[in-house]
Amino acid sequence: MANYIGNSPSKGEFRKVDALTFNGTTTTFNLTTGAVAFNVGSATQLIVSLNGVIQEPHTTYNVVGGGSQIQFTTAPTAGTNFFAVALSGLGDEATVGDGQVTTTKIADGSVTTTKIADSSVTPAKMSSSFGNTYSTKGTAIALSIALG
Repeated sequence: MANYIGNSPSKGEFRKVDALTFNGTTTTFNLTTGAVAFNVGSATQLIVSLNGVIQEPHTTYNVVGGGSQIQFTTAPTAGTNFFAVALSGLGDEATVGDGQVTTTKIADGSVTTTKIADSSVTPAKMSSSFGNTYSTKGTAIALSIALG
């Protein structure tokens, strides 16, 4: 966490967004801090300044790409000065964007059978990994398990 004048926040952090270089035609840019990509949940989590003027979220810019990119309504002209700060994790609740949870974020053993819909478990998924075979007769399933 960064150094703060006064009390440091008890939750969240403020991250300076890496500088962007504008060419007058590109409108979408990756969000990085210290050359490391990051995501925000909403354009309102960014304070953006172009040439020293604070920009209005959802009007002059938005976030796209699951929150990993900033997209300007109009391409900033070449030579425009950029400064932005990301406000991360400051509220009591967080909304995770669609497609943001990956298998590495899920702890081993945290997905239990009660959390898996019955319709998600099909005979094809039960037999393919282990060399097992199955057959169906109406709603019944006969499973031959390969041992060894």
